[in-house]
Amino acid sequence: MGALVTILCESCGYSEQEHFMRGAGMVGPKPEYDIAPCHTCQVVKQIDISTKNISCNNCKSTLEPFDEDADCHKCPKCYKMTLRILFGGMWD
Repeated sequence: MGALVTILCESCGYSEQEHFMRGAGMVGPKPEYDIAPCHTCQVVKQIDISTKNISCNNCKSTLEPFDEDADCHKCPKCYKMTLRILFGGMWD
C-alpha cells in the first residue's frame, strides 16, 4: 500500500489542495509514486519513479524526489527549509 501525503510550508504557507501519492499499490511494483520539488516552476509535483527519466512536464528540468528521512525540506516557493510532508492516509 502507498501513502497519501499533503505538503505545507510553515514559512510562506505554500500548500497544494490535493493529496499526493507515495509508494506503490498492491497491484504491482509499477507505477511507484513519489513527490519532488520543481524549483523552476515553484511547485511540488507527483512523479513516477519507476521510469528512467524523471523531469517536469512543464519546464523539462530534472526532478529529485524529497528525502523521506528528512523532517523538513526546501520549499519551492520561498526556498526556506520549512516545508513539511504530512501523512494523510493510505492508497491501494
